[in-house]
Amino acid sequence: MAVGRIGIGSVAVIRSVQRHHNHSRMAKCSPRVERGMQAKLSIADALVHQEAMRNQVAEAVESNRLTPSHSGMLLQCHRGMFHRESDVPHWVELEPSTGILKVWERPDCDGPAFGLGRSLGTWLAALSDAVWGSHCKEFSLAELEKVDYNSAWRNTWLHFKGGKVLLFTAENDIDFCKWTSLFDRYKVPAMDDGDVAR
Repeated sequence: MAVGRIGIGSVAVIRSVQRHHNHSRMAKCSPRVERGMQAKLSIADALVHQEAMRNQVAEAVESNRLTPSHSGMLLQCHRGMFHRESDVPHWVELEPSTGILKVWERPDCDGPAFGLGRSLGTWLAALSDAVWGSHCKEFSLAELEKVDYNSAWRNTWLHFKGGKVLLFTAENDIDFCKWTSLFDRYKVPAMDDGDVAR
């Protein structure tokens, strides 16, 4: 009999310990579950924010379609062998009518580079492209996510969807002001403002 009573008492003690252990475990998991829910809410908020920003950029692209196109020489940062960076001149053209930024690999691909008239430059570029292939990369301004500037070094960073980043450097202050005023038209309020200290 005594053994039976001890057995029943032991079961009661074990169940009590289990209930206490489960309660403590739930209490310990509770902040983790809460953090998980907060993370999911943060991700949802970020997705809503990104979608709102894309809509604003699309509106900016649409509202600037009648703006005249602008082109000129900009230096683009390239990473070569041994991770050395170098500034390579590129002919860059912003076409608001199509919402496209064109970056030509050869500085004399298009336009008045090296003193060529636009029509002659375009004709030579077409002939060159027919022989060696096209050397132009196009970037949709509708996929622009962020614009940063460093006025001290005349740098402009264009961040596109998918993690693509273009770094341009203007050769003088006049060119820098002209390009920043154009890129500002596509910089929506949701993007970070101000100069970047690099």
